[in-house]
Amino acid sequence: MDVLTVLSAFASSYSLKLFLENAAIIPLALSVSFLVIFSCFEIFLIKSLARRSFILVLETLALLSFFFGESLQLLFVIGSVIAVFLFWGEALSRSEARNSLEIGFFRTVKPLVKKTITALSFLIVLLYVPQWSKGENLISKGWFESAAVSSARIAGSFYPELNFHSNVRELSLSLAKYELKGNDLFKNMPPSMQKQTLEQVTGQIIGNASAYANKYAGINLSGKESLGDVLYAVVDSTLENWRLSFGNWFLFAWAAALFLSIRSFGTLFWRAAAFLGFCAYELLIALNIFHIRGEAVTRETVEFS
Repeated sequence: MDVLTVLSAFASSYSLKLFLENAAIIPLALSVSFLVIFSCFEIFLIKSLARRSFILVLETLALLSFFFGESLQLLFVIGSVIAVFLFWGEALSRSEARNSLEIGFFRTVKPLVKKTITALSFLIVLLYVPQWSKGENLISKGWFESAAVSSARIAGSFYPELNFHSNVRELSLSLAKYELKGNDLFKNMPPSMQKQTLEQVTGQIIGNASAYANKYAGINLSGKESLGDVLYAVVDSTLENWRLSFGNWFLFAWAAALFLSIRSFGTLFWRAAAFLGFCAYELLIALNIFHIRGEAVTRETVEFS
């Protein structure tokens, strides 16, 4: 179990690196789920506090393993934050297990899982912030493209007439058709006039989009540009202007917003991960790999004489 826990931490580190580079969220979700499940089992199976503490240290190092190229100061800060939250969650969960007459799985593992998700949230933010101070993009292109694809898919379900998976001209053309489809005057035009009007409206849409893109990103649109590339250039340029205007205050606000966004997602994720852990726990008990036994415990108490 110790080996599986540390290996899942290594896998989480690698998948986190992929997530930071390309917004690959599925490998990260899977590896973190295994890390959470094995950590939950350790709460119940590993009685030695010294042994568990050693494993937590190894987990911390494993989570940093694919980021050893960063500065030692940064790694020390991140490692300290991760270790604090892991040990904190471990202590709370063990206290809950020790003071309960019956095993309550969710009640026991909740502190550990929540603190683990919080530690990973800090890990992501603390790895990103130094890149911003070096002048790197506030949003990586991989992240943005992943979000843009998901947004285009959702928008396409509401507006199937619009071509969101295209270049600027194709989207403008679909917008022009959408605007004119209910126009009675356009419907009564001869085909040649309809084609001319459609081209004219399309050109106006491209012109307005080009003016906006030139204002905020300094680019002129011909219509052949990818929609995702144009949106990324506008968003990245806008954020960069805000960074130059507000300096470190903007970086602090952006880091806080990033942390809260990740932590909000983590609030939903930890429940799903804990449920998977519970299912695995029940399955192992049903297969008689784990078993529950009662213990008679004598406790000392302090009372008034």
